[in-house]
Amino acid sequence: MRRASATDILRDHARERWLRRAIRSVTLDGDRGGPPRMSESAWVASCHLVRGVPGGLLDVLGLCECEASEATWNRVAIDLPDARTLDLPTEQVARPMSLARAAALLGYALDYEAIRAMRFEALAIVTDNLLCREARNGAAA
Repeated sequence: MRRASATDILRDHARERWLRRAIRSVTLDGDRGGPPRMSESAWVASCHLVRGVPGGLLDVLGLCECEASEATWNRVAIDLPDARTLDLPTEQVARPMSLARAAALLGYALDYEAIRAMRFEALAIVTDNLLCREARNGAAA
């Protein structure tokens, strides 16, 4: 089993936090479960590992992970027999949202460099929490 890095933990927790706060839709079977999520024990462990990370940053990362910024169309040019070219859309592709755009949508006046610095601080917090957990587990063993 592969150990999760601080980046994986932060990204997965932000995504899970965003999905847990989302409005649940009811399926045809009447199930209100929504998208697959972490188990409760994994969620609690994840909460312990991101303890100290600002909630606003988790919101920005969650929005960036779970929502698309915009969609663009891939196009193909088809040559017609009468010497015309027809430009047809073939498929719609969602582009990922940037951190600065996610922050702006949530009402934070932060540029990319500020969000990136906050993200690095959050990674340091998660790394410290991982080291503390390993020290506790090592002392208990």
